[in-house]
Amino acid sequence: SHCVRLFKQTWGENTEENTFPCRVLRIVRDLFFSILSLQAVDTTSEHDFSHIRMEIPTPEAQKLRIGDIVSIKIEPENIMLLRK
Repeated sequence: SHCVRLFKQTWGENTEENTFPCRVLRIVRDLFFSILSLQAVDTTSEHDFSHIRMEIPTPEAQKLRIGDIVSIKIEPENIMLLRK
C-alpha cells in the first residue's frame, strides 16, 4: 500500500497523470492506521480482485465514509503492466 497514495477527495474529473477516482467500499479502522478497500469508479466487477487495498493514518480515515469518491495516485515506477 506504500505505492498507492490518496491524492484528494474529488467529485469531478481529475487530469493529474496516473490518478483515478475510486469508491470507498470498506474501511477497517485501527488505532494508528486504517485499511481502505477501494474500487475504480468505472469498474463494473464485483469480485475482490478488482479492489484496491490501501493503508492510511486513522485520522485521515475518520473523514471518509463508505460510498465516498476519492482519487488515488500511483507513481509510474510502481505500475506493473500485465499482458496475456
